[in-house]
Amino acid sequence: MRSFPVSGWVVDVDGIERVDVLVDSTVVQGAVHGDARPDVGNAIPDLPAATFSGFLAQIDSTRFLD
Repeated sequence: MRSFPVSGWVVDVDGIERVDVLVDSTVVQGAVHGDARPDVGNAIPDLPAATFSGFLAQIDSTRFLD
């Protein structure tokens, strides 16, 4: 299987229910969220959830045409 990572961070004052990865406006996979991101926490200190705002998904690239 060939895959590629999609990662980043997401934060909201009301919390995050889920993070979806979209390709051409279609959800291809959900991402695992809640990873430690101390850099984001330091940048947004008034929002405690920012410290654990990271997400990651390994996307199977064989599902897509070149």
